[in-house]
Amino acid sequence: SLYKPITKGTFPIADDPSERSTHRALQLAMEGRPGPVHLDLPDDVLMHEAAGLPEPTPTQVWHGATSPSSEAIETIASTINAAERPILVAGLGINREGCEAQLQQLVDTLAVPVLLAISAKGTISDAHPWCGGTLMGSEDRHALMAQSDLIVTIGLDTVELFEPGNWPYHQRLINLDTVPHTDGLFYPAHELIGDIGTSLEALMPRLSPNSGWPSDAIQHFRQQQRPAETVSASDGRLSPLAAIRIMRDNLPDDTILTADAGQHKVYASRLWTCYEPLSYLTSSGLGTMGVAIPIAITAKLLRRQQPVVALTGDGGFLMRISELETARREGTAIIIVVFNDGYLNLIKRKQEQQGYSVLGPQFADVDYVQVSKGFGFQAVQVKTEAAMAEALQRAVTSDEPWVIDAWIDPDGYN
Repeated sequence: SLYKPITKGTFPIADDPSERSTHRALQLAMEGRPGPVHLDLPDDVLMHEAAGLPEPTPTQVWHGATSPSSEAIETIASTINAAERPILVAGLGINREGCEAQLQQLVDTLAVPVLLAISAKGTISDAHPWCGGTLMGSEDRHALMAQSDLIVTIGLDTVELFEPGNWPYHQRLINLDTVPHTDGLFYPAHELIGDIGTSLEALMPRLSPNSGWPSDAIQHFRQQQRPAETVSASDGRLSPLAAIRIMRDNLPDDTILTADAGQHKVYASRLWTCYEPLSYLTSSGLGTMGVAIPIAITAKLLRRQQPVVALTGDGGFLMRISELETARREGTAIIIVVFNDGYLNLIKRKQEQQGYSVLGPQFADVDYVQVSKGFGFQAVQVKTEAAMAEALQRAVTSDEPWVIDAWIDPDGYN
């Protein structure tokens, strides 16, 4: 805080290897208008031996060089074609540029896995045979990344990762975006800066289908990554995985889901199936609590004909319960599903994992049904799978706003 007003950036060396921190600081200091960057070196880190990283290869950057015969297109296409197992990582820049169709064509042309930042979930349908789901940011989450020998990032802002600042991959990398990558989180070998759709259209005629990935790579990966549903240990409560499954089974394919910050978002980001772009809306980077209901109201104002569901925890619901009046006043028939487990569960789990006593995250009992009815919402409490399925079916066929108070087992997140 002391250095923030007078520097271009400040971050501790303890967050990542010292050599990477130094490279990030130098890159930021010299980018654009040069200026100071503060690196904090704690005493305990000062006494450790630096592990270090390989010296990054200077990035070859092209701006707007999208002629099919240009050096940029030829170099990038030949690099992708020469890779045994290239993998694509797409971010929200695809949606901002409106080039979802070009990305779909690229995936079909190459026949390689594509991973999506959380904000870009749905850009490629989760049902697509080459969609590997969301990139949460950790290496064990995406074994597909570890198997690849070339990463191609497209419209990716690293703040979109579930764990911003965590990039444990050291494969060769190509970056396609509208702006250069300046975070220093990775070092592209080649970078093509310009209109993303135009860049992809120029590349595709020069790309060949890949044969390095097994045809069942995605199916095998999905089977390994999907957590097993557990039977709730609490009487009269649902397991969170079962609740998300019931939501997906009983809501139309074109449903827009808005997800609040919390343990439920971790599960929804992995398990909710999206079929369309911009059908999964959440807060990236900051992971702001309380966003699901305001985003849902806005989405419903813009897309009146589509079902819009806000998935929130009891903590996020309490923070934004006043917005029920806004939703009612604006005539937005949104459905709010409250994962009511009685805790700020993510905080509870972190306290337990670090050996602390659980202190502060538990809520008093609140009758969310009666409170919601006071705002003019239809509301129901559900404690079984059958009751939740029935409530969703009633809500999605109604022209009224709904709150579904789903009692969730607080110990059901494995």
